[in-house]
Amino acid sequence: MHGAARRTRRPRLAAALGVAALLLALVCVLASRSLGTVDDSLRLVERTEYAQSQLIDIGQSLSDLVNASRAYARRQDPADLAEIQRLTPRIDAALDRLDALVPSPGLTRYGVDALAALARGREQFAAETVAAVRRGDLDAAQRLIQRGEAGGPIDPTRATIASLETEARRALSLEQQSIARSRRVFLIALWLSGAAAVLLLAFVAQGLLLAGRRSREEEADFVKLRQSL
Repeated sequence: MHGAARRTRRPRLAAALGVAALLLALVCVLASRSLGTVDDSLRLVERTEYAQSQLIDIGQSLSDLVNASRAYARRQDPADLAEIQRLTPRIDAALDRLDALVPSPGLTRYGVDALAALARGREQFAAETVAAVRRGDLDAAQRLIQRGEAGGPIDPTRATIASLETEARRALSLEQQSIARSRRVFLIALWLSGAAAVLLLAFVAQGLLLAGRRSREEEADFVKLRQSL
């Protein structure tokens, strides 16, 4: 009778151990995938935040470039010329960095190319203004300034930058939500893995207890057998 009970308990215990081990493995895989998703989202967030910083830098630099060009046309101050010469390569470098980030969340090839074209227009405006002042044609320089103030490139440039920044913020919000979801999944997986580990240890402990009891029963049966002889 004892032997039959032991034979019945063995497959049940083995099955329970197998289920617990499988559950622990599945939970570990889930936790690993959640961490991978968090890492991917963090990289995308970093790229998006960097793209936002470049957009802000380009917008401010383009505004400063126009202001310096207007000031140079009025005053012919070498300091204004130096500012123009400083800003132009700064804008080009920021555009190159932004271009290298495509594709990124909220950053499309069309949007970056449109911004680059508008920036080139602002740089051309500055270059033509400087050229007019250098050749002494202040009237031409003033006409360029007036044409720009009449609604030239500044409004569409600001609109394009604002649109790109809006898309970047929206993409950033989505990635942050993804990170929050993945962290919740990871925490759940962590608790489940702990529960599965405890369950597995309980089954192992039960198996050891049963093995010890079985050993004692066999030893007692052996003693009885010897006494009967």
